[in-house]
Amino acid sequence: ALRIPLAYRRMRKYLSFELGKKTVIYSSGTNHILEEFYAHLGPSFKAQYISGHHGHTEEIRDVIKKYGMTDIELSESNIEQLNEVINEPVHAFFVCPRSTFLLGLYERADHFLRVRKEDLPEVVEREYKTLEEASKHVEQGGELIYFVTTFCNDECRKMTKRFLKEHEEYEFITEKQMFPFDKYQTLLYFSVFKRKDK
Repeated sequence: ALRIPLAYRRMRKYLSFELGKKTVIYSSGTNHILEEFYAHLGPSFKAQYISGHHGHTEEIRDVIKKYGMTDIELSESNIEQLNEVINEPVHAFFVCPRSTFLLGLYERADHFLRVRKEDLPEVVEREYKTLEEASKHVEQGGELIYFVTTFCNDECRKMTKRFLKEHEEYEFITEKQMFPFDKYQTLLYFSVFKRKDK
């Protein structure tokens, strides 16, 4: 049986996007979203997966192969070049930018030595730029889903508030912060936005 962190299942339950419409996932690091969709929908789940980092591309290629997900179109691109790999409006856009990855505290005792406080503003700005760029590709009535494996407020609730303040074309649906209280859970923050119909 798949042991997918429960946070991803909870995130999926808040979504109302229609299967069969254009779905894009952009990520620069480890996550379990493909495993969750595989568990819920089987290997026929169709999406375009754009990796923002070469090492992550290989990781996702292994997941696709492991579960026989033949309808996942995998490519690699930095966030500034999304126009080159997305050729139509997106109905559901999942965005998981590279973050401080505080989930790493459970994997590496020296994690805080790798993430310095003075680097946080640069990390946050990169995450915000990633969210903004993705938002440009969502069709009217479509959903934008931002998720990160951290609990840093600057990357979570403050990010959501800033995005809503600066993007009136989106309405807020929900946000959740979850913590890894058991082996089936994971540290995850997500927020869901819907692009308003004109």
